Amino acid sequence: MKEKRGGSYFLAVILFIFLISYVSASYEFSNHSIETHYSKGSTISGNINISFENESLNSFFEDSFDNKVYLKDLLGGSNSYLYNCTSKKCSSSYVLSNPSSSKTFSLPKGEEKTFGFVIQGNIQNINSVSFLLSSTAPASDLNQIKIDILDDGIIDAGNSKAGTASQNVNYGCYNASEGPNEINLITTPFCQNITVYESPGLLLGGFFKKVSDGSNGIGLNIYNKKGVSLGSCRILNSSVSFSGGNYFCSVNVSIPETNNYYICAYAEQGEAKYKTLGYSSLSSGKNCGFLGYLSFPPQNETAAYKIGLTPLKFSSPSALNISNVLPTGDLISLLIGEYLSKTYPEGCLEGCKIPLKLVSFEDQSITLNSLKVSYDAESLPGLEISTFYDFDIQDSKVSSPMQLLPLDGFFYVSQLGWDENYTLKFKGEKLFSEKIFLENFSIQIYPLRYAVNFSVPFLILNSQDAGSQYYEIDFGDNSISTTSSKSFLHKYISVGNFSLKVSSYINGTKLTKTFKIEILPSKNFIDNEIKIQRSSISFFNSQISFMNSFEKSEINRIFELENLTTTLNSIESSVSLASSDSDYEKIFGNLIRLNIPKSITRTVSQEIPFIIEVNEINLDILKDITEEDYSPADESADYISFWDYENLNSKISSNNILVETADGSKVPLNFYEISISPKKNINQSYYFIFPNSGNANFEENSGVEAGSGYSYFELGNIEKTIRFSTGEDFGSYHPFFIAPQNVEVFAGGDISEPMNNNWILILVILGVILIGFLTYYIMHRWYAVKYENYLFPDKNHLYNAIFYINNSLKNGMEESEIRKSLLDAGWKNEQVVYLIKKHSGKNPGMFNLFGSSSEKGSSKINSPPKPGRNVNYKDSNTKFNK
Repeated sequence: MKEKRGGSYFLAVILFIFLISYVSASYEFSNHSIETHYSKGSTISGNINISFENESLNSFFEDSFDNKVYLKDLLGGSNSYLYNCTSKKCSSSYVLSNPSSSKTFSLPKGEEKTFGFVIQGNIQNINSVSFLLSSTAPASDLNQIKIDILDDGIIDAGNSKAGTASQNVNYGCYNASEGPNEINLITTPFCQNITVYESPGLLLGGFFKKVSDGSNGIGLNIYNKKGVSLGSCRILNSSVSFSGGNYFCSVNVSIPETNNYYICAYAEQGEAKYKTLGYSSLSSGKNCGFLGYLSFPPQNETAAYKIGLTPLKFSSPSALNISNVLPTGDLISLLIGEYLSKTYPEGCLEGCKIPLKLVSFEDQSITLNSLKVSYDAESLPGLEISTFYDFDIQDSKVSSPMQLLPLDGFFYVSQLGWDENYTLKFKGEKLFSEKIFLENFSIQIYPLRYAVNFSVPFLILNSQDAGSQYYEIDFGDNSISTTSSKSFLHKYISVGNFSLKVSSYINGTKLTKTFKIEILPSKNFIDNEIKIQRSSISFFNSQISFMNSFEKSEINRIFELENLTTTLNSIESSVSLASSDSDYEKIFGNLIRLNIPKSITRTVSQEIPFIIEVNEINLDILKDITEEDYSPADESADYISFWDYENLNSKISSNNILVETADGSKVPLNFYEISISPKKNINQSYYFIFPNSGNANFEENSGVEAGSGYSYFELGNIEKTIRFSTGEDFGSYHPFFIAPQNVEVFAGGDISEPMNNNWILILVILGVILIGFLTYYIMHRWYAVKYENYLFPDKNHLYNAIFYINNSLKNGMEESEIRKSLLDAGWKNEQVVYLIKKHSGKNPGMFNLFGSSSEKGSSKINSPPKPGRNVNYKDSNTKFNK
């Protein structure tokens, strides 16, 4: 008994030691070394000292910035880390079983199963691949079955049969409890950012109310996040009632995966008028819509509308015919051909395994049959395969000695710009933590793709110039360079992907960022670059397609889009004639110099009253145009300002554009539109005058006249719209004005006759009366004009507040509520008292002997505007809200 017990103890100890050694040998971490300062958009730079023993390649690292990187990817990105795998090419392998021409099995919700087929021989070409899939899954809001051909994590096919409309109407962030208002649906689109789930089809629509009849209807569009239109539909005028309701139209668009899209609605041009529902929430994060044309990146989301979509259900899959042409437009045969070249470069004489993974989202029974793989082998064209196999996955394991594993290029740091402790984990276990710092500085490098054996003309782009600086560049091919120049050359002598690390030394601080550089064979590079350039031009054209004709013509003029297309055609023709390195080098230079525009950031301002500022009135230019005398100057400028106020209804809007080009530079372009409408009949000439207009380009055939350093328009009794573009962003400052030809200024005379005593007494009495009257007039004048300027130095803020009070009263708010909301928004009590009196028609200052004047402009403001900054008025720290 003792010998038996002793033997049991011995076996138990041996087993325990084996298990301990197996677990502890999985991986061993020693230490780490990383950079501590980073620019925006960069990745962690450094390495970890680590070894592995039979570790799964599908194990992963994760960090405090929510990056997740698989071990196989980190190993694949290193040219220096040495390791061995249990399988060929360090990839997961498949164990095959149960060959059959038909497979029937149950696949519960949330589970997956892999099948496939084997192709053997000296393969010349894959002609086509197809099979049938039958399922018992019922109709559902979710896609019941998805197919991952090649088991590469990319869903290639699934159920695409559209059923009836879902009950899940999606209006994004719109919330009826926020108290929406009926608003006019205009020709400028109302766009809403909405998370859309996978769907075989969509209905676009929302709440619409007809105001008047006409032939024009309501247009709706869906755009992806880059601003590309995916489809559109329209709702007829006859379908919309005068009482309003929810109306939708069908759009031929399927959503392959959950993502954010923009749904835009607008009234088509015509007589019919419509309304929709919307509001602007004061709470942060509760708005997801905006008024304006979609740009990339899109505009700030400042409102919410009852505009959205209804997804269609997925009908029962029943029988799905998976043909060679996938819903994405890809060919299964080409995908398999590329897979064979990459995974089996030595050929398929011993058999190549092609996996097909099925993923279930409903409990169902599935049958696979009618597999037909047509391919050509050497001397054997037209071969076919019809047999499925069960594929059981066997993970590959990796082993390596203790050594440095680079982290560069995989773990992206935060964009938020604060300091924090960076933590890296492997398999959920903490490896290290270290404090890192993110500087408000970004660095880019261009180009990221070039041809082998040619000097790459690298260019460094910084977000700002930051004192004395120099760069250390590790090109990733065992060569390092130091330079103080932002442009430099480097030649790669082999094809492949390289990690180029730029370390920027700015006033003693080292900032590091890693870039992936792709080096291609010469012809491949040119062909690929031409495709990218054409795609960029096409995308850019789609972005500007919704702009008006003047904006489009200006952008075409500045960026020469037609010439870019012609140049690309010429380069493509020259590729076939290239025969030497010098030929290719010339073509490379031509491609790089194109600098094609990539994307547009677009901000459209709302139309606001155009207020003439007295200090912007240039009387010398007005005199040059009219040949009239305008003295004294101050009184003439005041008269012009009041004349404009009394006679014109002028409004201004702007469209600010920032175009990013291929080399990373950004080109600003600003469009302004000024509408001038007479309030009454004007019996004289008057002018819109733009001093120092050299940088402005006016719309063609607009009637603009050129002077010496200025431009002007002669205006009449009809409404005039003036459009121009400029590289300058004027903000709230407008360096142009409107002035009449005739300016009426009172000029007094001198009294020189001798007076007798009676007349002197009378004159003294009259003088006292006059002084009293003048004193009253000056004080009244100060209260009427200067006092208002004192309280409201920026007239836009005064009008915004008046419009807000007007709209609030229309919406049923009490005066006390309005007063409180303005005070809460930051207005001073003296300003609020003045505003309430002014709006109600009461005298805000002294008793008025001179009558009253009407306010100018019309708008709608639903939330209290913020006051502007008045350095003369108490609190000089008030936020200035343009």
